[in-house]
Amino acid sequence: MNIANEQSVEAVYFEYDMENDWESAFFVCDEYSRLSEEDDNWASDWIDEIEGPSHKEFAQIYQENGFNATEKAKAITLFLIVRTLVAFWIVANSIKVDIPLCIGFHAQDPIMRIKE
Repeated sequence: MNIANEQSVEAVYFEYDMENDWESAFFVCDEYSRLSEEDDNWASDWIDEIEGPSHKEFAQIYQENGFNATEKAKAITLFLIVRTLVAFWIVANSIKVDIPLCIGFHAQDPIMRIKE
């Protein structure tokens, strides 16, 4: 958030990769489009990348069940995504930053806006 407050930043996008140990990164972006514009290409054109945490336990549960092969897998995937979203939302609401904060899993479309 220090980088976002010090530079001319339009948004921060947090992306996690369910298939690679739930590894994540924060992408600092100098462009941003609101959800209503239906264009999330701004998140691919970032100016800085900061390594985020991984969550090997989530990744293991995900790998055991897959994304959506069964009803059980769908429920587990949804649960893991919601847990990740809630954790990010709690942190996002506890910091003082006046730019959009967004989150998504790798290749998610559209990206979720947590703070706009």
